[in-house]
Amino acid sequence: MPKVDINDRTSQLLEYVRRQQNNQKFMKSIELGSTFFLISFFIIVAIKPAVNTIFSLQGEIQSKKILTKQMKGKITNVITAQEIFSQVQKNYLLVESSLPNSPHYAHAANQILKTASASGVGIEKIPFNLSPGKDESLGDNVKQFSHTFSLNSPFQNLLNFINNLSNNRRIFKINNIRLSTQEESTSSAEINLNMEVNTFYWGQ
Repeated sequence: MPKVDINDRTSQLLEYVRRQQNNQKFMKSIELGSTFFLISFFIIVAIKPAVNTIFSLQGEIQSKKILTKQMKGKITNVITAQEIFSQVQKNYLLVESSLPNSPHYAHAANQILKTASASGVGIEKIPFNLSPGKDESLGDNVKQFSHTFSLNSPFQNLLNFINNLSNNRRIFKINNIRLSTQEESTSSAEINLNMEVNTFYWGQ
């Protein structure tokens, strides 16, 4: 029988075991490498967009917070402006009725007629003089026009008319007054009144 070399067999067996161990390490390294690659791929493909979306949403939230704060400030300013406007509106209407921003000829004539009627005085017509001359004391923006008319009435009624016209909300300035008695009048109590009245408005 041929002689078997035990040492040679043992060395071959050890070499085989060593190779198997190396193969197992190699396979494990491949598994680890594959696992790491798959994890990295998953992070890049799936998690990164989600992270980017989260950061984008956070930026939008911050922007909306800033915008909301700015809008609250603007709303507060609008409310404050409305409150101030409501406070001055009554005063504005008062100024507008006293010194309107346009002549309002019909309104001025109507105020004179109403005042005369309330004072017991009748006026047949109210002629207008649209260029009565400039009053330098009024400034550049205040314009004027005038009315010249005559009327007959008892003296007390005339006094009431002059007083009421002077206290009218619309600004009237009485320039000239001339009183005379009517010889043809059937009533000695009636007085003839000739007067010139200036009316003012705010013009550009």
